Amino acid sequence: MRNFRLNAVIKKIIQECGVVGQYLWQRGWAEASAGNISVNVTRFLNTAEIKLNNFPKKKMKLPEGCCADEYFIITKTGARFRDIASAPAENLMLLHISRELDSFELLWGSDAQPSSESITHLKVHNFLKQHRPHQIAVLHAHPRYLIALTNISEYRTKIRINKLLGSIHPELKLFLPAGIGYVNYTPPGTEKLADDTIKELANHSLIIWESHGVVSVGNDISEAFDLIEVADKSAELFFITKGAGYEIERLTEKQLEELQQQQHKKKVQ
Repeated sequence: MRNFRLNAVIKKIIQECGVVGQYLWQRGWAEASAGNISVNVTRFLNTAEIKLNNFPKKKMKLPEGCCADEYFIITKTGARFRDIASAPAENLMLLHISRELDSFELLWGSDAQPSSESITHLKVHNFLKQHRPHQIAVLHAHPRYLIALTNISEYRTKIRINKLLGSIHPELKLFLPAGIGYVNYTPPGTEKLADDTIKELANHSLIIWESHGVVSVGNDISEAFDLIEVADKSAELFFITKGAGYEIERLTEKQLEELQQQQHKKKVQ
């Protein structure tokens, strides 16, 4: 394989993956090889000058709806978030997905298969490319308090979990004004999980996977991380208050309306 020269932007994205990977691991949101990252880096490459036949081609059958003929930084299968910063080339891959969705070319990084959640990542990227092209980063993690909340039957619905979390911490309404998407438990790595996620992505940038984790999207990996952090803080405050033996004093409807008006003013300005 010929060495692919990484430009400054790609190097910065790889570094950011390492920094965010450390944050996730330190919070216990990426145990062992849990979680995965991907960034669509096509716009940052001079693709006309890349001779794909110079790079190893590997088979990978993907379903319709995945993002084809694009370039991605993505974690390999079995990558540990805690190791990305110290060994990025052993845990990340820069690859090109074929137009036929039957293979990929490996330009840089680990000589492995991409993330076990590749189908979800590539379907999400395809949706974002069409509807929200400024969002190029996808992050999957296991935030403990949000997962724990989905193990309580009372909050195992999109309406109830949004009503609870949105009324605990004002930052959630500011960062996620449309609330949080919700997908009932579905086996990891499946096309159904990907398709159910896409349905929720139409209106949300953060989606909870029941009894599993979350997937978030953003302009970059740090922004995707921010959304998880804010939502999990609301869930954490719920458990802290309950654990201390108190009932939650939720934000009133009037206070929530004021937050919405504040958000609207920011958009207008």
